[in-house]
Amino acid sequence: RALVFVFEAGPSSSIVHLTSSLYTAHHTSIMSDSGNESSAPVVDEQKKPEEVVVEEEIKVEGGGLLQEITVITGEEDEDVLYKCRAKLLRLDDKEWKERGTGEVKFLKHKETKKIRILMRRDKTFKICANHYVLPELKLQENVSSDKAWIYKCPADYAEDTPTEELFAIRFASSEVAGQFKEHFEASKVEMASLGSESSAAPSEAAAEAAPAAEAAAPASADA
Repeated sequence: RALVFVFEAGPSSSIVHLTSSLYTAHHTSIMSDSGNESSAPVVDEQKKPEEVVVEEEIKVEGGGLLQEITVITGEEDEDVLYKCRAKLLRLDDKEWKERGTGEVKFLKHKETKKIRILMRRDKTFKICANHYVLPELKLQENVSSDKAWIYKCPADYAEDTPTEELFAIRFASSEVAGQFKEHFEASKVEMASLGSESSAAPSEAAAEAAPAAEAAAPASADA
């Protein structure tokens, strides 16, 4: 078997051609003195070999140089207190609309000790919830499911400008929903101990507290 590598350089890509030649060896039996056939082959070089060509192109954009890119998420100075998967909905014009499905985290800043909720959508990693766990936030039971909570956020910073939102957050099981509530309530206590500074929003803008509203979120699908 012979392997031949041919390299061709192009202006925008590198192409590698791989040619594999397979030769058929014609074996001639060699008889030993005892009359047994020997396993050693003899190649007849007069015969033309059969050739099978396999050609494969491997294209590498930009000349084939890969560079490592450092991605800044904004979470580098925070510790993850708890995380789980969830589905987030928001009330828009008296209708519940899905805002995203993905991982929701409780993040605690290493210096300020402030705790926020951050949730990103699957695949795109776009932020769909970003706000501090303010002491005045209140989780309310969803009348249609024990796997979901409803709460009003006075200022959510998922977008460029803060918006007041009524959220319904749904989990895969009632157990996960209970764990979320435990961390939610514990975070409120820690934030309250920080005093008035805890009311500042993640983007350093002030958030005005608003009373929670009663509503029922749909419970037809799980996170």
